[in-house]
Amino acid sequence: MKYIVFFNLIFFFIFNSNTLYSQDNSSEIELLKEKIKKIETDLANNKNDKAYFEKGRGLQIKSSDGKYSFQIKGRIMYDIATVLDYETTDTNGTQLTSDVHHGGLGSDFRRVRFSISGNIGDGWGFNITPDLSDGGDDSESRDLTFKDLFISKAFKGLGTVFIGNHKAAGGLHESTSSNNLMFQRPHHNEMMNFGHRTGIHYDSSGAFSDRFHFRTSLFHGSEMAFDQRISEDGHETFGFSVTSKYEFYKDELKNASAFIGVNYSFLDLSNFVGTYGGDSARANYIHMFNDRAVDDDSMSDTNTFKFFGPQLSVIYGQFFAQAEYQYGEYEYSTRVDGQTEEDFNGHGGSLGIAYALSGKFKHDMSRGGLSSFICEKHCFIPKYQYEAIDFLDYGSLTADRGGGAGQLHTFGFNHYFNSNVRLMAHYVYGDYSSDDSQSLDESKIQTLHARLHLKF
Repeated sequence: MKYIVFFNLIFFFIFNSNTLYSQDNSSEIELLKEKIKKIETDLANNKNDKAYFEKGRGLQIKSSDGKYSFQIKGRIMYDIATVLDYETTDTNGTQLTSDVHHGGLGSDFRRVRFSISGNIGDGWGFNITPDLSDGGDDSESRDLTFKDLFISKAFKGLGTVFIGNHKAAGGLHESTSSNNLMFQRPHHNEMMNFGHRTGIHYDSSGAFSDRFHFRTSLFHGSEMAFDQRISEDGHETFGFSVTSKYEFYKDELKNASAFIGVNYSFLDLSNFVGTYGGDSARANYIHMFNDRAVDDDSMSDTNTFKFFGPQLSVIYGQFFAQAEYQYGEYEYSTRVDGQTEEDFNGHGGSLGIAYALSGKFKHDMSRGGLSSFICEKHCFIPKYQYEAIDFLDYGSLTADRGGGAGQLHTFGFNHYFNSNVRLMAHYVYGDYSSDDSQSLDESKIQTLHARLHLKF
């Protein structure tokens, strides 16, 4: 209807301009101009009353006042990898490698995930994120699960509270979305993170400063366990985590920024019956590779688990670098030969560098990490990442506390066809001084890995 009125006014103004002037009706002309201007403004804002596609934001429906919205977006990641060489030697230098490790080809839909989210007025919102590619890691089939399932409430000037299943506050790599990661998540991150947990989460969301980010989580239960039953057997776990980041340098003219951060996470297992663990790092990051080079071996009689560490992220023009260190500790409640079992300590760190031949890196401090890489078309980024991890317990009173140790070198590139489609390719050389999948013997593993990543 607005379009019809708009064009009728245009035609009326054009064909009757001489008559209007001749009658000296300048006031009527000005009134018509004002009406036309108002209709033009209404039409320009009319997209807020319709469904429209926005790059990186998916399909979004939003009310004109901005209080109500509905959004559908997602990501699809397809991985393919092969083993170039896998050499294992025992302490005597005897070759132990099996031929089954050589030339294997694997493929996997790493993530087939979409999210449905919305705002329903007065700061209330929701998010539902099914993942069609989750399930047993060693199974050829996949199940449907939910990564995020929560109700949120935004408080003006204070941040946002999330109630339900959400990613717990964590380290640099863990708090960065897989949509925005420049590198594969390193082994130390795989061993020291809580993933998605049910509880209450708080995020500052840029409320206090556009250069400061704070997030904390208070949760219970195991990862991805939506249904928390009350049991006399004692399967309760309680934990909390906190992370904070501050952007100490920013120069928009040079596209330069840098932030430092720290995270601390704690889990109480004193009322947990059974073995806790399952944290593991697959050989050379490859998700479809069954060999877990570093593994905590599902330890029993654990009392607490905590980990913490600093982090740094730097952008300077086309250059990007990030570093993180994490230290973790399991505390036991058992006694061996009259002695209390000592704590199990592990630590690791990584350093990654990348250079964008075109396109633009950007930090998003409202989320506390790297935001989507900005690329109009065909952007190429060579990159390198070094990491080291040590999850061995040399002074343990029992023999089953070994978790593996090693160093990795990752060479590769990201090619962005546009901001929403990219190809990641890696050559990884892993030198594991203690390979948990090979009875803690030394292994040297070379692999090729590629991922086609589409987000919508």
